[in-house]
Amino acid sequence: MIKYVSAEFIDTAEAYSQITFFGNNNIAIPYINITIMPDNPITHKVSFVDYSYYVLTGVRSMEYGSAKGKLIFSFGSSPKDVPPLIEYIMIGDYQSVGAEVKIECQGIDYYMFDNSKISSRPDDFIPYETPNFKQTMNTEEIENFFSFQNIPSEIKVILGNNISSLIWK
Repeated sequence: MIKYVSAEFIDTAEAYSQITFFGNNNIAIPYINITIMPDNPITHKVSFVDYSYYVLTGVRSMEYGSAKGKLIFSFGSSPKDVPPLIEYIMIGDYQSVGAEVKIECQGIDYYMFDNSKISSRPDDFIPYETPNFKQTMNTEEIENFFSFQNIPSEIKVILGNNISSLIWK
C-alpha cells in the first residue's frame, strides 16, 4: 500500500463505505470512489479512487450527528498539550444510510493499494445501482473489500489485535 501523511486532500462527501474499523484509539475506514482534491500529491487534479483506506490516529472522540440526535464515542486520552485535528467526514452512503461524523484525532493518513484505479470521472466506480447511475463494480469484489478478513496488513498493524467494527448497511 502507498501511504500519504496528513491527507488534507481527501473528500469523503460522495464516497461509499459500509464499515468502520476501530482499534488502539485509531479508526480505519475503507472507501469506494473517494475524491482526491486538486492539490493532491497523486494526480494534482480532482480524481476518484476505486478502493482505498482513510485512517485517523490518536482518536479522542467520534460524534455522529443526525436529525434524530447524536451518538458520541469517547476514546482513550491523548496528549493534552497537543491540540487535536478536527475532521468532518461522511461515513456510509450519502444517498441512503450515511452520516456526517466529527472526529477529533492526532493524525490523518490516506492509503491506496499499489494497484488502485484512479479516474477523472466520478461515475466510473459505482458500487450499486442508483436511480441515476448503473452499477459499474463487481459485487463480490466490493464485499471482499469491506470484509474483516481482507483488512490489509498495514492497516491491521495500526489497529492492533483487538479490532472492532461498526457496519453501515
